[in-house]
Amino acid sequence: MFERKLTRKEVELIKEIEAFIKDKHSQAQGHDYSHVLQVTRYAVQIAEIIPDEVNPFILICGALFHDIGLIDTINEVLHGLSGATIANEYLESTWVSADVRKKISRIITRHTPTSMIPPRSIEEKIIHDADALDRLGVMGMIRGIMGKSGSIEDILTDRDAKAGG
Repeated sequence: MFERKLTRKEVELIKEIEAFIKDKHSQAQGHDYSHVLQVTRYAVQIAEIIPDEVNPFILICGALFHDIGLIDTINEVLHGLSGATIANEYLESTWVSADVRKKISRIITRHTPTSMIPPRSIEEKIIHDADALDRLGVMGMIRGIMGKSGSIEDILTDRDAKAGG
């Protein structure tokens, strides 16, 4: 459950972040803007039904920024770490405190199994699970197949391995 409602200031910044993310992901294939939005939707849905208290601002920012490290990258494996750096630099130019920036950066770093750092906070776990839900769902499978070669079994095995399964 959400511990509180978003403030007007937080809503305004989330809208700015969403526009930034939409622009950056507009040319992406696979993990595009629709993936980011779906992960955000799943994260909010999960947060609404669990008993743990979730900070809505940290969760939504983490969801929006979670794959920013995939933009113009050569090494997908490090996208959690590079994305955390990008998000932190973006948020440093705003009113967001260092403590909140750190929590959002940890979500981005730990959302992917490739970082080898398991999620710890409730927000980190929610984004990790929301990303896996979209990646392993029908649309995630379709995105995974785009541009891939090999049998469907190879593709599914690859998707499962990337999801930590």
